Amino acid sequence: MERERERPSLPVIAWLAYNALVVPVFIGAMHLGRFFDDKIREGMDGRRRLWNRLDVLGERLQGCVWVHASSAGEYEQARPVIRALRERFDVPVLLTVFSPSGHAHATQHPEADAVEYLPLDSMPAAERMLGRLRPRALVFVRYDCWPNLVWSAVRRGVPTVLLGGSLHARSQRLNSVARPFFESVYRQFDAIGAVDTSHAARFRSALGVADERVSVTGDTRIDQVKRRFDDAADAPVARALQDTGWRYVVVGSSWPADEKVWVNPVLDGLRARSEWGLVVAPHEPTPEHLEALERRIADAGLDSTRLSELVELRSGEARGTEVDRDRWRVILVDGVGLLASIYRAGSIAYVGGGFTTGVHNVMEPAVCGLPVLFGPRHTNAVEAGLLIERGGGRAVEDIAAFRRELAGLFDDDEHRQRAGTQAARLVEDQAGATERSVELLAPYLSR
Repeated sequence: MERERERPSLPVIAWLAYNALVVPVFIGAMHLGRFFDDKIREGMDGRRRLWNRLDVLGERLQGCVWVHASSAGEYEQARPVIRALRERFDVPVLLTVFSPSGHAHATQHPEADAVEYLPLDSMPAAERMLGRLRPRALVFVRYDCWPNLVWSAVRRGVPTVLLGGSLHARSQRLNSVARPFFESVYRQFDAIGAVDTSHAARFRSALGVADERVSVTGDTRIDQVKRRFDDAADAPVARALQDTGWRYVVVGSSWPADEKVWVNPVLDGLRARSEWGLVVAPHEPTPEHLEALERRIADAGLDSTRLSELVELRSGEARGTEVDRDRWRVILVDGVGLLASIYRAGSIAYVGGGFTTGVHNVMEPAVCGLPVLFGPRHTNAVEAGLLIERGGGRAVEDIAAFRRELAGLFDDDEHRQRAGTQAARLVEDQAGATERSVELLAPYLSR
């Protein structure tokens, strides 16, 4: 079986350095940080009485599959796998998360038998969790792999698997100082399912993971995106927007930093082109943010209205009745969780986050066949790089680059359709990652 293959010995020097230096500093910083940061405080409070809660769960989680996903984005990758595991195997699933956002998202959209915060990565905590749960397998999602937990699992003979493994060429894990340490962690994994061939190659060549332990399983979020796309086929939001007859530029998950780049070029483009409209979905659609956008749009000589007004109006009318088209040229989204439906009515997409901490979900517009623009900070999203490679998306560095790319999509129908086709084709090519991921896990679960 997999466990019997030769693996490197456990790294004594890395273990000593991590536990003598890194762990005490990290745990001390978390305890201190709770006095200054609301998110740290929420996470630390969530870890209180963890052991008591595990005692209550008791036998229910014995022999579980333990899945760890750091935050909300990683949980979205884990969700279809957890769902498939529970459908196919008679085994309980524990999900642990690190961040409060991950915990909130996982409890609001449950798939696992239980959701808990991951204890801070000390050796005693790792040993205690593994001893309490006796998991059938330990599964990490994407990159949040905690060394003591990995090393303890290996010592106890618990199979360790990484799904949706991402290792970008500019990852800090590959710099000259950090790489030897991360080699000592990743080389211990029984199996790594990478998001694509280039990432799989880096796990092998840069971190020294044995060839036979690395395969390409893909990004399971693609399957989530396709599922939401199918579910939105006849959604009221999509129907209402399609009935207006506009060619919409859809700006999704927009932050104020994004608005410094897209607002003027898009509004200038609308004034010069009579067939185009705009739908804006702020990442945080607070009244203050929506009102600020309304003022900027009004300053450009355009009127705007709220999406909720359109949906409410159209829900009371028979489909196909005449629409007051001019009223719905510029629409501000005053709700959340609607983008999958909104993109279905779009022709061009800009996805926000690329001028802040990292671009948001570029696959939601791609599955709809929209060419996708986004900011320069996109290394957090492997699929953004793949869109660039395929010609289905472009990263823009500044307002001048955005204006240039947008003009090309506005004015060249063939270019726009070709880019949209490539975007949709990428999603189709990536589909099936959930099945491949479950197949990678299956040998460890059937024993």
